[in-house]
Amino acid sequence: MKMNSFFWGGLVFLIGFMMWVEYSLPRSFVWDPTFGARDKQPFGCAVFDDLLSHSLRQGYEVTDETLYLLSLDEVPSRNILSVSKRLDLTPTDFEALMRLLEAGDHVLLAASRFSGILTDTFALQASYEYYDYDELARQVINRPSRDTLVWAGPFAGESFDFYSAFRGVDFTRYDSLFVPVVVPEEELMISGVRCAAVIRAQIGQGELILLTMPLLFTNYGMLDRDNSDQIFRLLSLMGDRPFVRTEAYAREAKENDTPLRYFLSHPPLRWALYMTMLVLLLFMIFTARRRQRVIPVMKQPVNKRMEFTELIGTLYFRRRDHAGLVRKKYIFFAETLRRVIQVDVEDQSQYFQTVDRMAGKTGIGTEKISALLTKLHRVYTEEVSLTDEEMKQYIDEMNEIINHLYI
Repeated sequence: MKMNSFFWGGLVFLIGFMMWVEYSLPRSFVWDPTFGARDKQPFGCAVFDDLLSHSLRQGYEVTDETLYLLSLDEVPSRNILSVSKRLDLTPTDFEALMRLLEAGDHVLLAASRFSGILTDTFALQASYEYYDYDELARQVINRPSRDTLVWAGPFAGESFDFYSAFRGVDFTRYDSLFVPVVVPEEELMISGVRCAAVIRAQIGQGELILLTMPLLFTNYGMLDRDNSDQIFRLLSLMGDRPFVRTEAYAREAKENDTPLRYFLSHPPLRWALYMTMLVLLLFMIFTARRRQRVIPVMKQPVNKRMEFTELIGTLYFRRRDHAGLVRKKYIFFAETLRRVIQVDVEDQSQYFQTVDRMAGKTGIGTEKISALLTKLHRVYTEEVSLTDEEMKQYIDEMNEIINHLYI
């Protein structure tokens, strides 16, 4: 039990020490764009959401609802913002987007890649579609050169600098409904269309703004030079309305990056995965215990011969069977002589040789030994009665001979 206590105590101490060391180590940044409201890593949106929630008088909210669910809310016109790595709207969400625009909502969609029904409907085409976020992290850490963008609509002529890695793509083709808002500093024309990083279109009573630099809204983008001023300029295009930022499409992009996305996307497979992990955990817990029974501690046997002898002697003494007690002592006396000096006092044919050998080994006279053996032989072979004094005398004389054997 004490060893188990030491083991578990040491294990708890080791785990606590490892947790303390891990907590004391310098924090490493995770350069994975999550655009999460609570993510304080470089490419989360904690700073952006916190700043807007405290600075917009009309209100600011972060939700997980898709465009379809937002279209079901019976609320006055508002500004809707979505920031994600990739935006691929389903037909249902696209129809909801069009209803929101027709109803007067202003929608800003920021992504490094647009695909699906949105690009087909509005004839969107980007300069390139591959966006390497690992390379982006290396560029940001190594302090790369900066690019310059120019305002083409409101604030025309004004420019701002930002990391070139933030500029994932440019729109090289878009529907005539759209007009460029932010364009590269150099005049780029492809097939008669001016390349742009931000475009806007009036649709119904609302307005749709598409932006190819979602990292501007992240913590790193907000804290980099004057990016925050340019972000508020972009948001000012949407008008003075309550703001709602949906994380539905950012969360979907994050889930699609997981190796187990197929299992997690199907409830039966997801529960099967959870049950498998639970069974493995239980297996590890129970098989970690010892399979055999605990081996009990065996104490060294205690020598009870003296207690047994005293008990037998007490029984004989209480029964007043003095002759029987002398007989027991005589058996022990004969066995001791046989073992130590190799004589057999019970063998009457060698009686005199036995007496002489005992006398020579003990130094006691042959007359005394012969008289004792004669009396003991009579007690051992015949039914006689002995008094207390006779019993003590016989036993004392036998003990005297035994004691002289070891001198």
